[in-house]
Amino acid sequence: MTTSAEDSDTARARARALAGGRSLNQWPLVAVLCCLVASLGVVATGHWRRGSFAVGCSVLLAGLLRALLPSRIAGLLVVRGRWFDTALLALGGGAMIALTLVVPHSPPNR
Repeated sequence: MTTSAEDSDTARARARALAGGRSLNQWPLVAVLCCLVASLGVVATGHWRRGSFAVGCSVLLAGLLRALLPSRIAGLLVVRGRWFDTALLALGGGAMIALTLVVPHSPPNR
């Protein structure tokens, strides 16, 4: 016969295994967030055009990952349907890149 202590130990072990598996499913979001943080670091150093371009590329990366990965692996990149998420991220990333390229370059004031 099993005791309630063994049952609770088994339940805790299963919960830990499930939690560990769920945290590994967040790698796409972590990758995109790392790219965004690096991009914002570039912006903070005064290279706004390069940093803004990189932010747009990070958003496009999120859209690409959302389009290619199944929902169970995409983790928190899943908000609505696959095509809606992909279209919105592609539109946002493309707009950011387009705005970065369209803004005219002005020489620094001295």
